[in-house]
Amino acid sequence: MLATVRYMIDCHCFSSLDVTEVLRPVTGACPNEAHTDETYYSAVRSIVTALVCLMLQKYYDLSLERARHEAHTDETYYSAISVTVSYNLARLCEVTHEHDRAEKLYKNILREHPNYIDCEL
Repeated sequence: MLATVRYMIDCHCFSSLDVTEVLRPVTGACPNEAHTDETYYSAVRSIVTALVCLMLQKYYDLSLERARHEAHTDETYYSAISVTVSYNLARLCEVTHEHDRAEKLYKNILREHPNYIDCEL
């Protein structure tokens, strides 16, 4: 399911969070049908959760990129932001089962901040 949503985002199959459009290729759902089936609602929850996670990942990646780009103006400030965003991105990677990327992010944080206890847990 996550791969389907990722493909849809990458292909720009939709431009907003219209759940009906997101569900169409996955469930074959028609927009005018009344859905009372728990399977349908479960699919909606899964897709929306996956979509939000993927969108957050993109925003975190953009935030890290901007922090690196702006670091020359105020290194202390942007370094602190980068650590927080990296940690949040690593947590999100865990949720989306990207464990290798999460581990890499945690290790990078610990290299710079060995006392960042949350990365060790």
